[in-house]
Amino acid sequence: MAKILGHLTRRGGAKIPKIKNEKGEKQKMKKFLALIAVLALALAPVAFATDETELTPNGVSQGTLVRALYRTQVLVNELAADHDADNATVAELVADHDADNDEFALAVTELTELKADHDADNNVMDDLKTLANGLRTYLNDGALAHGTLLISGTLPEDFKTTTTAIYTISGVAYAKAAEDDLDFSAADTVNTGAAAGTFWGVWLVQVNAAGVISTKSPAADQVYTSEALAIAALPAADALNVGIGYITVNSNDTDEWIANTDDLTPTSDCLDANFYNVTVKTIPAAVASSPASDLTAANPTGFAANLAATSVAADLTADSVLGSGTVADPKVSLTD
Repeated sequence: MAKILGHLTRRGGAKIPKIKNEKGEKQKMKKFLALIAVLALALAPVAFATDETELTPNGVSQGTLVRALYRTQVLVNELAADHDADNATVAELVADHDADNDEFALAVTELTELKADHDADNNVMDDLKTLANGLRTYLNDGALAHGTLLISGTLPEDFKTTTTAIYTISGVAYAKAAEDDLDFSAADTVNTGAAAGTFWGVWLVQVNAAGVISTKSPAADQVYTSEALAIAALPAADALNVGIGYITVNSNDTDEWIANTDDLTPTSDCLDANFYNVTVKTIPAAVASSPASDLTAANPTGFAANLAATSVAADLTADSVLGSGTVADPKVSLTD
């Protein structure tokens, strides 16, 4: 360039205007700067990624990428191993769950059958209780055969038994042969005040172990307005005695009736007289119900054994964030 300028100066004797030279230089400079800018933009990702310690959208060096991929590989391999270990546990849990389900099903079947059998056996127990109480009553004090009370055949103010009375006292059985001319134990009365109207009285006929028959009234003088009311007032037998029947007497209108003095002939000294025998004891009925049959459901064979597989895989030694963040150990965050 200098040679050309010198040659032009020597031949023409005139100098090239300086302004034109400066304009060319500026154009060349612009072209050079444009070239530098294009190269800088093209090489910018490589320049920025060379020392980058994290994976970024700008790109990474090959070494950084290899290290990051290796760290990821370590994590994936460990996850795969843990997955296999956990799979074995899950498979065993599924098998044990199925086995235990079968056992639970058997247990439920047996419990259902046991409940039904329990209800059936409850009926048997109720029947046995009824039988036991009935036997106790049968062996306790009471008449097994009444004496069939009637008015005496010889003395109308007396009464008699016409059949053998069989009874038990304290579990021991006794028999009392028929007997006539039996007196009342006391000269009790009905309507001793001779009030207007007819009134009723009642007497229990009882016997003891010695076969002595006696009577017992609810009061020395009775004024019940109906036979039903008199019977409702019938007293219980004395200790070591058993009732074998009872007698009711209805006095004449506006008149009293006196035991052992007035007769028991209806429409005579009394308006009416009735003789009742007690209800005798009977052997209780046999138990009709039966215990439930043996269980038909199969017995459970036992639940599944303890797990043989490791319950769970160990915690990951790798983390969700890989690398320390240096060039040699780039950081990769799996949660990003």
